[in-house]
Amino acid sequence: REAVRSISAECGAVIATGGGTVTDAEARQLLKMNGRLYFLDRSPELLTPTDTRPLSDTREALLKLYDIRRPIYLAAADVTVNADCEICEVCERISASHKGWRGE
Repeated sequence: REAVRSISAECGAVIATGGGTVTDAEARQLLKMNGRLYFLDRSPELLTPTDTRPLSDTREALLKLYDIRRPIYLAAADVTVNADCEICEVCERISASHKGWRGE
C-alpha cells in the first residue's frame, strides 16, 4: 500500500499494478486520485498460467482467480479495454480511449 500511496501522488505516470492491488479498496481510491484505472480485459482462454505467479500457476488456479477478481476489476475500472488482440492493438485502444481526457 505504501508504494501505491507514493506513486499515486504523481501525475502523468502509467502505473502497471499487480493483479491484487486493485482488490484493495484503499489502493483503488489512491490510484484514482490523479488518474484513471484501465482494466485490460482478456478472455481466460488467452491467459497463460505461469509458475512464477503462485496464485495462478495452474490453469485451474488461474480460472478461479479470474472468476473472483474480474467483477472487482470491472467495478473499479474507469475504462475497460478488450485485450483479446495483439499488444499493439491494445495500446491503440488505450490511446484512443484516453484522448480528450483532462483536455489532452
